[in-house]
Amino acid sequence: MNKILAICLLVFSPLVFGLEVSPYPQGKISLDQWKTYYAEVKKTLSATEKRVEDQGLVTYSDSTKNVHYAFTLDNHPAHPAWISRVIIDKNGELYVKQLGYFAGSEPPFATLFAQYQALNLEMQKWLNEQRNKKNK
Repeated sequence: MNKILAICLLVFSPLVFGLEVSPYPQGKISLDQWKTYYAEVKKTLSATEKRVEDQGLVTYSDSTKNVHYAFTLDNHPAHPAWISRVIIDKNGELYVKQLGYFAGSEPPFATLFAQYQALNLEMQKWLNEQRNKKNK
């Protein structure tokens, strides 16, 4: 997962081709809400689909808006769930904003969410290092 996500450059955007990055007010959603949002993202960003079967994930990204989505597949313990990530440029530093939604069991989702948060810290460090190199 680290190799897949460490390269992602994300910029905050509330909408992606009409897709809301934060479509629901709470993380716990219904299965129908998960299915509806997954279908919208898949339809809109199908050309960017990357399946990582061994990790139980399918990802989508919008290179123009730089938003990254990771949806769980049937073989993932947190299924059905997804993580959305965007990067916010605040006072010259890049920070990853992460949102997540789950229609299944909360403990496996909490594990997935925490794994992504750890990757976010690595990604923030790498992105800021790259930015600093370019500014020298």
